Amino acid sequence: MSPHDLIVKLNGYPPWAQLDARDRSRAFEAISSLSDIFRCAGTEGRRSITEGLSESAKYLMSFYSLDRAAEGRRTGSKDVITAGLVPVVMAGGRSDTRTGGLLLSLLLNSAERSGLDGHALFADAAQLATSEASRAQIRGFPSLPPELRGIARFGFRERQTPAGVVYEEPGQWMVRPRWWDKLLGLRRAER
Repeated sequence: MSPHDLIVKLNGYPPWAQLDARDRSRAFEAISSLSDIFRCAGTEGRRSITEGLSESAKYLMSFYSLDRAAEGRRTGSKDVITAGLVPVVMAGGRSDTRTGGLLLSLLLNSAERSGLDGHALFADAAQLATSEASRAQIRGFPSLPPELRGIARFGFRERQTPAGVVYEEPGQWMVRPRWWDKLLGLRRAER
């Protein structure tokens, strides 16, 4: 598919879409294909891709990056973490926005906890950014103090499950019973 067709496909998803597994897989394939094109494109090609994406497409891409962060933490793969970074860069992600900062934080945490060089990964991804401001923020993100780049800043936690490491949002870990709740036979209120 051409970059234009992939952008149209991603922009076609409704805002805040709740996708089933099959639709999610198709959307993630489109994001992966567009990421490959984005990496190979020149500056003007990357700029046209970034400018062509709608807010709903960028929202969908954030879930792709979140999944890559968890997968990268489980596998320790540099390629998986890079695959998560490219959509953040493609969407114009910057560390001074809530979503951009969160995704950069999760991907950096994944890289560092896997023993990879976060500075090198982020420097490579920053070269793909279409603006100098985004390039500088992405490149400098690993150098921020831990309290500004940590996942706790965004309310996320890392949890070990039988399937491997997952990143939990505040709503997920706040309703999970605590050990003393289990001991007393209590349950937290469901939302």
